[in-house]
Amino acid sequence: MIKNLSRLLLTAASAVLLSGPGGATPVKEAPWLPEAAAYRLTLFLGNLAPVPWDDIETAWTEPHRGSEFSTGALEWVDRKSGIKPDGILDA
Repeated sequence: MIKNLSRLLLTAASAVLLSGPGGATPVKEAPWLPEAAAYRLTLFLGNLAPVPWDDIETAWTEPHRGSEFSTGALEWVDRKSGIKPDGILDA
């Protein structure tokens, strides 16, 4: 009994000592692209009742809070892709 307890204690102590200072390295979060942030917010707002249509329009026309990008999603889509953003708000 004492022999098993000492083995268990020795194993636990070894595991603690050998694990060392192994902390996770925090990674800086990448900024959301404007269209991804607007789409994510649209999915959330679209599930509310009643649907806040003005907030959904704002999500697409103004920059996302805390974004490193200074343009809204519609302007970003117009500038960076071949898709015309005219139909996005009509959808």
